[in-house]
Amino acid sequence: MSLHKALKEVDAKYYPDVAQAGNLQTAISNSLANISSQLVATSAENFIPYARIKMGTRSSQIYLAEGQRLFLFDFWHEGVLFGNGSDNDISNVARAIHFWVSEKPTIDKMSEAFKFFSPTEEGKAQETGILTEFQWQRLLASWTNEEQIASNANPSPKPLIEGAMKRDELRQLYPYTSLTRLCFSRTTGFPFTRDCPFAEPVGDERFRVYSPFSREVIGEGTAEEAIELIIKHLPENCGAAVNGTAEDL
Repeated sequence: MSLHKALKEVDAKYYPDVAQAGNLQTAISNSLANISSQLVATSAENFIPYARIKMGTRSSQIYLAEGQRLFLFDFWHEGVLFGNGSDNDISNVARAIHFWVSEKPTIDKMSEAFKFFSPTEEGKAQETGILTEFQWQRLLASWTNEEQIASNANPSPKPLIEGAMKRDELRQLYPYTSLTRLCFSRTTGFPFTRDCPFAEPVGDERFRVYSPFSREVIGEGTAEEAIELIIKHLPENCGAAVNGTAEDL
């Protein structure tokens, strides 16, 4: 979603069509029907104005911007955010989402068809088959920058990241950090798998390794020792991360 603040309740001043339909879900479904699309929006109970369209591995979510008429929407494929968009015409929203979900265009085709489509770097990497490597490089750059701007000596997972990148068993997995924990997934899309050990810095250049399910401590040591523990406790026949989400395995 963009940097615009999302509405918590439908404002009839800016969204009279949504108010008349009763909710955003119905308004989007009506707009899809108007262009002869078979797609139907769903929503979530007790949530802000929101609608979601999903078919197969592709989906989009729609929100309403506050203080103006502007629909905010995104484009997902295999659990990866491929792009974002915003427009004040609900029919344009419907057309873009139908094209993305039903016609399954490439990023280039989507950009040609809709000027408001803004692709993500991870989407481009996924489309070209290099998302896992892209993520490793992005993590390393991010934590290198974090260390440079940090005003204190907070423990950093950077030594773990650097060490794991040298080991094929871990380099083939999709890496991500949660706070300062370095985690691994067997899929490149969210939700990620949770069946791999993870580790976090605990100070004094030491790192603690946890079991994926029970979150029990497996052991503790230097970055190199922690990496060995992670590899030792990987799922049997782990293999490389595949496109999709944990739900697809």
